[in-house]
Amino acid sequence: MLGVDKLIRLNFPDMRLDAVPHIELNKKMNEVFEKVQPEIVFTHSKDDLNCDHKKVYDSTMVITRPLNNFLRRVYSYEVLSSSEWSLERPFRPNYFVDIGKYIKKKKEAFSVMET
Repeated sequence: MLGVDKLIRLNFPDMRLDAVPHIELNKKMNEVFEKVQPEIVFTHSKDDLNCDHKKVYDSTMVITRPLNNFLRRVYSYEVLSSSEWSLERPFRPNYFVDIGKYIKKKKEAFSVMET
């Protein structure tokens, strides 16, 4: 529906990334990063209250260090009910993308999404 031809799952335990050694998460994510070689990476906010989201952000920052020739940008995004609750540093976006022409397809995709 969205034009994605491959889904890569790393099969780490949900809500238990704190039990996974940081180096192991970095290694698995880096394998995907090197294989896909994206120009743009989107990741969670560093101030997200969800501990798994924080771990993914930390590993993303490690693997996207400027040591490659393909990556151009790294963006953090807000996860409602998780990002905006940080009292220390609430999420403050500084980049916006107009998805108006894609909103219908996005809603359709959400209607068939597996949970």
